[in-house]
Parts: sequence; C-alpha cells; structure tokens
Amino acid sequence: MPVESDFLVLGSGLAGLTCALRCARQGRVLLVTKDRLPESNSRYAQGGIASVWSPEDSFEQHIDDTLIAGDGLCHRDAVEVVVREGPDRVRDLIALGTHFDLRGDPEDREYDLGQEGGHSRRRILHASDATGQEIIRALNGAPVNFDFERFSAGATATLFLDTDLTVLGDAYVYNQDPTEVGFAGVAFLGRDMGLPIAPLRYVVRPEVGHRFGDLTAKLWAQVGEYVPGTGGSTTALGGRVQYRFSSALKVWVALSGQRDVDANDNPIRSGSVAAGVGYRW
Repeated sequence: MPVESDFLVLGSGLAGLTCALRCARQGRVLLVTKDRLPESNSRYAQGGIASVWSPEDSFEQHIDDTLIAGDGLCHRDAVEVVVREGPDRVRDLIALGTHFDLRGDPEDREYDLGQEGGHSRRRILHASDATGQEIIRALNGAPVNFDFERFSAGATATLFLDTDLTVLGDAYVYNQDPTEVGFAGVAFLGRDMGLPIAPLRYVVRPEVGHRFGDLTAKLWAQVGEYVPGTGGSTTALGGRVQYRFSSALKVWVALSGQRDVDANDNPIRSGSVAAGVGYRW
C-alpha cells in the first residue's frame, strides 16, 4: 500500500522527532522507526543536558571545559556552535513540555543544575536519572500540524517533612480549527504511554512523592480532554520507585497505564513498564 508524504524522516530519537515536528509545520511527515514510538536510544539517556544556564556560568567557560575534556579531538568551531545555541535548544524542549528537575522553596523554584566530570560549573539540566525518557515523552506528546500556543504552569508544596505534592498543567490554544486539519502530521505504527490520540485541549497532572531514606516513591495521575470533535477524554495513572545505593548509583522502576476515549466514544488502553540504572562518576 503506497504512502504519500511531503517529508520522510528516518529515526524516532531526539534528532528524528525534532526534525519531524519542524517539518510538520510545512506539510505531512512520514516518520520511519525500527520499533515503535517512543522506543529509541535517546529514551535511555540518563545523565542530562549540559547548557550554560546559571549567571555564574559563561559560554567561554563551557567552551574551555569541552576543549580540555576533548584533549585535541574537538573542532573549536563546532564546539562554539553547540555551546552557544545550547540554551535556546533547551528552552525549545521546555516549551514542548519537558519537565526538568527543580529545587528550592515552592515560591522560588529554580532548575536543579548538576555538575559532572569535566565541567567547572553546575550546568547539567536533568529529569532525575531518566532525562532521555522525559524528553522523548514531551516530543511524542507534542501536537503537530497546528499553529498553536501551549500554556504551562506548575506548583510544588511540602506536605510533610519528606512528602511533596506537585501539580502540573498544560492548556492549548489553536489558531486553526483542529477538526478541519489532519492530526496525523507524524505517522507511526503502535502507540505507548503518553501519546495523545488527538489534539489536546488541556491536561492536569498531580504527583505525590515521598522519601523513605534512600528509597524514593512517586505516584501520579493525569486527566485531560481532547478538542471536541477530535476525541473524548484521557486519563492515566503511574508510579515510580527509585533506590539510591550510593551518591553515584541508583536503580529505578516505573509503571504506567493510560485510557483514552476517541471521538466515537471507543476506549483505547495502553501501558508501559520501564526500569533503569543510573551511575555518575
């Protein structure tokens, strides 16, 4: 069966999904993947993204750190481009819904910047030790083929000494009628946790996290609605348990399930199981 598209993108990792989303602004995109979304090597990246973010940091310091760590293998012109464009690309990921870890008081939150080998400043933005999984989740869930605005908000409160409640929310405003514009800007086979079946109207996600010494547990729920005429509702539940063996070694397991209702009131169910090991040196 022939498939027609304006653009063909090979690969469903960070580069492929970013390219597909950009191309979808201009036409139909066919995304070819060796497995199914969201499976990719990018999904298993753990450590984080190095980018100049703190006022105590600078492009020159990041460039010097990279050249020293590269020990003569880096091309300076390539390093300068990557370092100087880094903050803008991170902002693009945040605008698409990527949630990097925060720290500080609920009234004065800031990104929890890490510092790893070869870096002279704290400049690692991360999502626990599953940064790749969080970025791919956001890219997979981004609406395509629409001229839209996404408004995000979040708040965290400490309920008890070791218990935090976080509420995240996203609302979408479309400058085109979603019922008249095809949603299949990115074509794929299969679906997994977090992928919308239609243009989202809003989504709200409360999370409760508790620390039992070196063991951290998080439970979350997600509710939302699709644009009327394109889909019904979406609900999801999930949990994550992480154990820290040392300051360098962590292991985690995550479970989730999702139920969507399409425009014809048909339920669609999906779920995922993930596990990982994080090590910093």
